[in-house]
Parts: sequence; structure tokens; C-alpha cells
Amino acid sequence: MKLIFSRGDAIQLAVIQKLSGERRVEIGAELYEMARRLISDGIRDRNPTMSDSDIATRTREILAPWYRKTL
Repeated sequence: MKLIFSRGDAIQLAVIQKLSGERRVEIGAELYEMARRLISDGIRDRNPTMSDSDIATRTREILAPWYRKTL
């Protein structure tokens, strides 16, 4: 299957490929944390009376499919 990238995607990929493995992992961790916060904030906005514990549980449930993926 051939993937089609835009010019911007190709530029971004070239920049990422030049990064060290350590820096790529750092960026991945930062992106994951940002996604986790966005999910938690969205749940809180839609459910203002939900406890922090319940929000954390629901966030983990939403993110669970990514834990099971193999690279």
C-alpha cells in the first residue's frame, strides 16, 4: 500500500528523521501527555460533576487501545 503525503508531511518527516532517537522519544512522550490532558479536559468539560478519579479512569479507558498496539 502506497502512502500519499503532502509536501508539508514530507518536510516534517525529513526533519523528524534528522532527530536523535532520544529526542524522538521525548517528543512522543510530550505528544502523548498533551493528548491525555486534552482528553481529560474534554471529559471534565462535558461532565463538570465527575470526580477526578472517574475522569482519570475514563481517560485510561479511552487511551487503552494504544497500550495494546505493538510496534
